[in-house]
Amino acid sequence: MRIPNSFITDLRSNYTDFAVACKLYSLVSSHTKRSSNGYEVCIKQETIAASCKCSVSSVKRSVCRLEEMGIITHKYRLDGSEGRLGAYHYALKPYDLSKNYFYINNRKAYSAELSPKLFYVYAVFCKLMCNDIARFYQSLNDLSALIRLSRAEVSKVIALLIDRSMVRKQLKRTRAGD
Repeated sequence: MRIPNSFITDLRSNYTDFAVACKLYSLVSSHTKRSSNGYEVCIKQETIAASCKCSVSSVKRSVCRLEEMGIITHKYRLDGSEGRLGAYHYALKPYDLSKNYFYINNRKAYSAELSPKLFYVYAVFCKLMCNDIARFYQSLNDLSALIRLSRAEVSKVIALLIDRSMVRKQLKRTRAGD
């Protein structure tokens, strides 16, 4: 899935907001209907909660915050069959996804059942990664400053991602022999 670069900085204050926004934008494809409000996607909040490993009430709060930020421009809900409430229809702010984006493997990210915090860190790693060699070389201090977590917390999160086979840690010698 293509994620706008601005999400990393705009949504870093709340990991659940980031995960919900990414889930909504993962539904956007070349076949997605586009209206004057933006990209039109339809999904149940329970489905978003299951994908993002959070509660439905967290999804509802995140949707409200995303509406305030202008990422969700319009939402409505139709009645389903037998008088039940149907899925929400969201209109998402159109971003130019031909540039200024990074790529996350949709299947890999959602099949690993990552918590919102792990998902955010994994997304930052995907953004830092060079596409041709699939590696990045930032230090723990640089990652800590970028992600806004302590070094110890970054190390724990990296260990969790390694355990889930999302990333690999590889030691590399510098020219100085370090």
